[in-house]
Amino acid sequence: MINDELKDGRRAYYSGFDPTTIPTEEEWQNLHVLQDVLSIGYPLGIMDEKNNFPIFIKGHTATHPNIDYNNTPGFLINSNNYPGSSGSPIILLNSNFYKKSRNRNEKYSGVKLLGILYSGFEIKLNGQISETSIENMYNFNNGIGVPTHICKILRSIALKDLESDLKKYSDKIDVE
Repeated sequence: MINDELKDGRRAYYSGFDPTTIPTEEEWQNLHVLQDVLSIGYPLGIMDEKNNFPIFIKGHTATHPNIDYNNTPGFLINSNNYPGSSGSPIILLNSNFYKKSRNRNEKYSGVKLLGILYSGFEIKLNGQISETSIENMYNFNNGIGVPTHICKILRSIALKDLESDLKKYSDKIDVE
């Protein structure tokens, strides 16, 4: 996609995450139980197809982001996420987030990646609440369920563990 943009003489814009976007230990310690967050993804496959832009959904933390929920390295958010949202980055919305330079070449340091959305809870018709992958919500083979919009987030600090694992395999990946 980027190569096509460059061939057409257009400049592709890309903004990504790197280890500096993961909160430091001190930043994790200073988070409040209730934080505004932003989810970026393709819920129900919805996107701006002309511009290839994802959908941005605002929500808030439902448990403390620095305290493991049920002994897992993550926390809960309350956000209107649907199938297609799995893997969405969850970004902290604070005053630093909104301070962006108009210079596209300047690194934007206001983004803090809190985690990655990976599952959620739904209510079945019988009243049972169950955890399921976001992709399995509305799967009528599992019984009809209604999403609660309470989603589980893998804390971004866990991604640092994944980084060392990925480096082991990076020499085996062909990049064009």
